[in-house]
Amino acid sequence: MFNPDEFWQLAQELLGDVNAPEVRCRTAANRAYYAFFLVARDRLSIGLAQNASDHGRVLFELRRRGRHRLADALASPRRLREQADYNLISQVSRSDVVDLMEDSESQYQNANRL
Repeated sequence: MFNPDEFWQLAQELLGDVNAPEVRCRTAANRAYYAFFLVARDRLSIGLAQNASDHGRVLFELRRRGRHRLADALASPRRLREQADYNLISQVSRSDVVDLMEDSESQYQNANRL
């Protein structure tokens, strides 16, 4: 079985170069979000469909269980991931992704303990 932590590690590796090109930053934003999302989704064990609708359902379920800080921490990488994947006009910088990952690190670890 694939371990989503490998996505988190890949995101960190992609950002290892202080002059990382934007393509690496966008990919890192994507991988960091999916690591966080997949860990939360799988730890919740609520029988999700494993499709696009799961993203909102995971946030809903976290909030329903009183895990508001965790839900908020997952929502931020989701917004950056959507910007990185869909908005080609706005820039996604290395510092954007590094800051987000640093801010999300403790809640990502909390998701691993759900």
